[in-house]
Amino acid sequence: MKKLLISLILILLISTLIGCAKEITPALSIPKTSTSNMSPTAPMGVSPGTAGAANDDIVFPPGGFTYRANVHQQDQPDWPSIEQTEATLWNFTRIANITYRSYIETKAGETRNNLFYLKISGFPSLDPLKATYESVNLPGGFMVERGGEMYGGIGGQDKGASRIVMKINISQKVAPGEYAFQFKVIVDGAKFGSVPCTVKVLD
Repeated sequence: MKKLLISLILILLISTLIGCAKEITPALSIPKTSTSNMSPTAPMGVSPGTAGAANDDIVFPPGGFTYRANVHQQDQPDWPSIEQTEATLWNFTRIANITYRSYIETKAGETRNNLFYLKISGFPSLDPLKATYESVNLPGGFMVERGGEMYGGIGGQDKGASRIVMKINISQKVAPGEYAFQFKVIVDGAKFGSVPCTVKVLD
């Protein structure tokens, strides 16, 4: 009887320890992209010249979405690079550092992606994911719409930065030539001025 009682006590102790171990075991932390609007991205591993693919397609490697041209894969040829421009804008005590495409070449009837990478600093703080890029003086036959968005850094972990895709749709009826307009930058309600963009429609 004594041995049976000791055995029951040991079983209860072991069960309690296992339960405690389960409670204190930390859950695996999986980085979140922290997006409020993630549009579908193009498949990776596509070679240059593939029909329907372009170097400014938005792809989603582990670090966060970017242009196809920025992803280098083993045993895959590189796509032509994307030329980007850096701009610095101010709003009183806050600074907005922006990397985007200020010059784009395309054909009529196509859609080009313009990925705005924004880094905000200063006080009081602003939410960079609440940035808007409103097109101003947009030429006829052009339409701009917001695509995917996420915070900056690896896997969207930098809450002081954001990646926001602006999709520029060019009508098939647009004649060859250069077309200039601006993107007005507003971050979390704060106005930072505008940045220029020129689209050259090829023959």
